[in-house]
Amino acid sequence: MGIHEDVGELMQFFFKGMSRRWIAGAPKITIDELPGAKAITFEEGELRLVDAYWVNGRNSFGLTVIWRNVVPVWHMQCHGWYEERAIPVVNEALRRAYNRERFEGGRGTSDTTNEDGSLRYMNDPDWLFWEFPKFHGSEGVQDRSGDLRLIGNYEYSGGLLIS
Repeated sequence: MGIHEDVGELMQFFFKGMSRRWIAGAPKITIDELPGAKAITFEEGELRLVDAYWVNGRNSFGLTVIWRNVVPVWHMQCHGWYEERAIPVVNEALRRAYNRERFEGGRGTSDTTNEDGSLRYMNDPDWLFWEFPKFHGSEGVQDRSGDLRLIGNYEYSGGLLIS
């Protein structure tokens, strides 16, 4: 299989795994070798996805890896902080991107807001490197009800581990 076929297959697998496990609310598991992590897994054929994250107060980081058999072939990592009230907006932005199978640096759909519009999710991928094979960027949630301050910010990056 060529690199272009791999990219398409891996991206479809990423969306399928995140939709069927993360969006569907699959129970989180723990992994003994990753103390404190909460994770979801998805397997299909020779592909396996593990999405793990750690929380320390309002700070957190996550790691998503796709393996073909036992070889890691794609990864994404992110880290940052969010106030508690920002998390539902972030989750909705991720749901929208994953349900639409729209890759925006592996994160959420920009301009997602909460019901009253006072909180706005923003995703800012680096437009030189924003596609599945290689990407990085930042996201945040802005409180629009007052001084437009950020109530959370994440940095993310990742890409293929094959050539």
